[in-house]
Amino acid sequence: MLDLLLRGGLVVDGSGNPGYRASVGIEGDKIVLRGAATASAKRVIDADGLMVVPGFIDAHSHSDFVFFREPRPDMKLRQGVTTEIVGNCGSSSAPLLEKSLPYLDEHTPEAVTTLGKYATFGDYLERIREHGLINNHAILVGHKLIRTAVLGMEARPASSKELDEMKDILSAALDDGAIGLSSGLIYPPMCFAAADELVQLCRVVAEKGRIFTCHMRNYSSEIVQSLGEMIELAKRSGAAVHISHLMLAGKGNWGKTAEVLPKIDDARASGVDITFDQYPYTAANPYLRSMLPPWMHEGGLQATLVRLRDAALRERAAKEMEEGVPGWESIAKDAGWENLVLLSAKLPEISGQSLREIAANQRKGAADAVFELVLQDPGANLIAHWVKEDDVRTIMRHHCQMVSSDSAEPGPLAHPRTYGTFPRVFGEYVRTQGALSWEEAVRKTSNFAARRFGLDRRGMILDGWQADLVVLNPNTVAARATYDEPDRYPAGIEYVIVNGAVVVEGYEHNGRLEGWVLKRNT
Repeated sequence: MLDLLLRGGLVVDGSGNPGYRASVGIEGDKIVLRGAATASAKRVIDADGLMVVPGFIDAHSHSDFVFFREPRPDMKLRQGVTTEIVGNCGSSSAPLLEKSLPYLDEHTPEAVTTLGKYATFGDYLERIREHGLINNHAILVGHKLIRTAVLGMEARPASSKELDEMKDILSAALDDGAIGLSSGLIYPPMCFAAADELVQLCRVVAEKGRIFTCHMRNYSSEIVQSLGEMIELAKRSGAAVHISHLMLAGKGNWGKTAEVLPKIDDARASGVDITFDQYPYTAANPYLRSMLPPWMHEGGLQATLVRLRDAALRERAAKEMEEGVPGWESIAKDAGWENLVLLSAKLPEISGQSLREIAANQRKGAADAVFELVLQDPGANLIAHWVKEDDVRTIMRHHCQMVSSDSAEPGPLAHPRTYGTFPRVFGEYVRTQGALSWEEAVRKTSNFAARRFGLDRRGMILDGWQADLVVLNPNTVAARATYDEPDRYPAGIEYVIVNGAVVVEGYEHNGRLEGWVLKRNT
């Protein structure tokens, strides 16, 4: 007897092939297809009129620190996300080595308080298993913690000896279960890394058969050069490279998909192993302090706050924020102050206003307003409206695209992608716009990411594969989160099943913690 039977739904299996009517059984944590239609089961769910698909895989998530909270935030699970790839943009939770501790950002102490200090990646994974997961996590090791463990926040290239130390830390983390290495080359101290450092680290990644994911140095005026750096890195290191949240930021760069996407195609045709993910929105969600030029971050947050009180340094930074500097992405220059909206729990009276509004109301220059805001709330975020819808659609249709949320923080100050990414793909880009077929959208939200990140026997509906499944209503599935009300849960996600257990039904999480820590199948 089966444990669960999903009877009579339209099965879209993740392969990209046309859907078919079938019953899907579950025995333990595995899918049963053969004989399911005539089998008896302890529980039967009538899926007639509904679509049964593989559980969604968030290819770029920042839930590393969020899942420590109680009650467990369920904004991803109720979208149908059964697996999250975390540790992105260089910001993982482990390993926490002694030299890194002074440079932890405002999120990491939450993890330390909850789980304790974990010196190795293996320690961290073991504590997560004990803590319990709301869905599956596959975890990258971050360049930030590796670099700070050796160089702190120094703005210089690593020496040969320091490179060897970083490679040893990386190798140990990969052996312990990290599925790859991530970096965020606009964030300190990773923005101080020279090309050779990245190549050396990625050679370790390649030797271990893992993947390198990267928030590139620039997604605006120098996106072609930044993409070129990633392609050259893949060639020199032999590593599989994955570009995080591909976009074209700033009006002056809209339409460059005609240059960027063929460059990726040409690289792949020449043997370069490169892919990318994307979130289905026209606004990004950077830290407010990422607007500051790179040199202001040397030495860590406290050193930054000291510089922000120096009039001469503020004047220099303001000029660079307005005009940009070679090799650094000026958010103000590319987006415009009017398109940058503040999100700050510490400053609720002005949260939701644009930086131009805030500066005008305070009767000061926009850059000076930013300096004061960072001093008041170093952890504040922005909603940066700087991407064109046509480019979102064009990137989404590319065969190397997979879907991600790039999100973490739940609640009323979230980006709507935190609650709406995957239902938005199906409701807006499949059903309303017709930009993708149902079959291709399912492939991009499940199987493609599973194969790319080496998640064994997940991402497709096949006999004996892991039972991570979503039952959705194709007529109603939609994101309900907006920029004004970002914490609204989606419509149309009827059931979510993680490792064979029903965890969402009646649009609510039932409280079960069925997630696993996943390792890469190499």
